[in-house]
Amino acid sequence: MIKELGVTALACTPSYALRISEVWDDIDPNRFSNGGTKLKIGILGAEPWSEGLRKRLEEKLGIKALDIYGLSEAMGPGVAMECIHQSGLHVNDESFLPEIIHPDTLKNMEDGEEGELVLTSIKKEAYPIIRYRTRDRTRILPGPCPCGDPSVRIDRIGGRTDDMLIVRGVNVFPSQVEAALCRVKDLTPNFIIDVWKKDGMDEIEITCERAPESDPAEVEHIRNETKKRLKDSLGVNIEVNIAEPDTVPRSEGKAVRIKRHKEPHGVKI
Repeated sequence: MIKELGVTALACTPSYALRISEVWDDIDPNRFSNGGTKLKIGILGAEPWSEGLRKRLEEKLGIKALDIYGLSEAMGPGVAMECIHQSGLHVNDESFLPEIIHPDTLKNMEDGEEGELVLTSIKKEAYPIIRYRTRDRTRILPGPCPCGDPSVRIDRIGGRTDDMLIVRGVNVFPSQVEAALCRVKDLTPNFIIDVWKKDGMDEIEITCERAPESDPAEVEHIRNETKKRLKDSLGVNIEVNIAEPDTVPRSEGKAVRIKRHKEPHGVKI
């Protein structure tokens, strides 16, 4: 339908855009050599996503992938969005006043320092928000954008403060896991983090998915490379399972990355 109708822009979650690209690979793997599509822009948001996933989506869909940010308590999508330079999200600062606070001390952070985004609405009348804690991790970017727009810019959302896992004393966010997995060429960006408690602390196991074009005989090599990438990125050893292609559940809405279990799950380390 995208090809038949000459669609030029795609707006959805990054995980759904990934699913579109996977289905497209199945039904038309030579689409670019067959004339491609008119798709130019992807406006993607509603969940944190890494630069690695952005690169894969741009390659698979032939688009410029732009990040958009919003939350239903404020107005939905449109609180902030990247321009074509992909150099931070321009805040709609005629409608919202952004602040960054430390999530524990609640003190304001300096520009460039990461913390929790707090928003105050300026124009909303029926449902205003005043210093609303979004639970989203980002920072205000100093300096001007190359596009020349003087509006306040925030960095791409790095995750939610309430999504943070503490694994053997190390803070782990799903967005960090995604970034590490996207650096392993034989994996798709689909994964699940199984979480359970051990002595009151989080223990995790990551199930990721072998890419269809990868060699099934190299699963152990892929697993070892994945564990190394995760250790380098997170600073802690994580147990990894490599699933077969198209076996990790997909979502048509926001991606569900964390599954919590009351009992220990899989192999414990």
